Amino acid sequence: MQKVTYCLRVNHTQYRYLENEIKKTHHMHAYFQKKIQKQPEINDSLLYKEMLSYQKKYMKMMHEQEVYAMWKQLKKQKMKEQQDTKAIYICRDVLQNFRWRGISLYPLLHVKYHWQRVPLLFHYEVVTSLLFIRKHTIYLVVGFQDKTEI
Repeated sequence: MQKVTYCLRVNHTQYRYLENEIKKTHHMHAYFQKKIQKQPEINDSLLYKEMLSYQKKYMKMMHEQEVYAMWKQLKKQKMKEQQDTKAIYICRDVLQNFRWRGISLYPLLHVKYHWQRVPLLFHYEVVTSLLFIRKHTIYLVVGFQDKTEI
């Protein structure tokens, strides 16, 4: 697997939108993390159904794949019995054809080097993705399935 980090070139409005969506996602993760700590005996399938209803009610643009990734992470934390409420959720498995929450990230990719362009040109399959903000810059890390690895 080949991981490539792209910086997203966004205007002020796009930055505010993406930042707000990331914050809402962090809030959702913290909400369910606290819920698990208060009710450790909660059933995994019930938790997943609650997460889906929360997503449909408050985060309509969130894709079900992302909810599933968050649920898997919470389930793993529950099994480890982590009591760390400060654990930061990282938006993993966010891409659906380079679209995230209704915005196309493909035209926002800042491709600085040729090796960053190769997976895009040859349509490598996206295996993992990660979206985060650092120092007022939005980054997208994409894990591609290399054609030679298949």
